[in-house]
Amino acid sequence: MIGVYRFSGTGHAAAVGDFLGEQLGVPVTDISELPVGQMVTVPTAVVVFPVYCQNIPQPVAAFLQRMQTDWLVPVAVYGGFGSGHVLHDAAHLSKCRVSAAAIVPAGHTLLHEEVSFDRAALLPLVEKIRCPHPIALPRERKNPMADVFPAWRSRIGVRMHRGNVCHYCGRCEAVCPCGAIHTGHINSRCMRCMKCVAVCPAHALQFRCGRLVSLYLKLPRKTAVKVYC
Repeated sequence: MIGVYRFSGTGHAAAVGDFLGEQLGVPVTDISELPVGQMVTVPTAVVVFPVYCQNIPQPVAAFLQRMQTDWLVPVAVYGGFGSGHVLHDAAHLSKCRVSAAAIVPAGHTLLHEEVSFDRAALLPLVEKIRCPHPIALPRERKNPMADVFPAWRSRIGVRMHRGNVCHYCGRCEAVCPCGAIHTGHINSRCMRCMKCVAVCPAHALQFRCGRLVSLYLKLPRKTAVKVYC
């Protein structure tokens, strides 16, 4: 039995997870909608998640730590700048054997890009998921600054604000995976997944990138899907 689990802020990782679920013919479960503390016991778990500051989002890290599965297939979705060694991190957190993995560039949230990824490049991953055998993951390069107060750097680099058109509908609060927002006011638990920005019906929540982040977003990008199987 195969289970596909995904976490997504603005839809990029969700699109990749939904594609894999469709190809495998299995339902896709949203990690943020699972009851707190629920265990995962399927034989093979495909976990699709975005990369934030070259790290795994906290809700996904917590999910990986409570897995009880024979095989893990981590799929990291990012904007093409740097994925760090999140695949290794996912394997370490879950303590599961890895049968396949992938790093998928699919557009960047901070650049307001639509979802776009190479579906054909993921088909070998689908075949390997069906016939699991252990693999060794190569260690990718990670920026040494990535682990230096990543949440704080994210809050400094990407400023969030609420406009006067807020209707206090509570939609943002309902979807926040970190409990970081109340009546449009964002606290220090925010990890900048931008889910609140994406669902706000009045477009009252906005963000602005600082100078260093803006310069970072002008660096050359990777466009090729990496599949390890």
